Amino acid sequence: MIDILNIPELGKLEIVETYEYYDQPVLYSCRNAAGHLYLVVAADETINT
Repeated sequence: MIDILNIPELGKLEIVETYEYYDQPVLYSCRNAAGHLYLVVAADETINT
């Protein structure tokens, strides 16, 4: 499983609310230690041919 909260540019993140879930959160909001809120859409990086 991919660590969905590991985005070094944003700092330590915590999920505030999950809007869509499929095996892991796909659309969710999270907050960093500075209090900034982010809306995140998770996407797979692998290309299936």
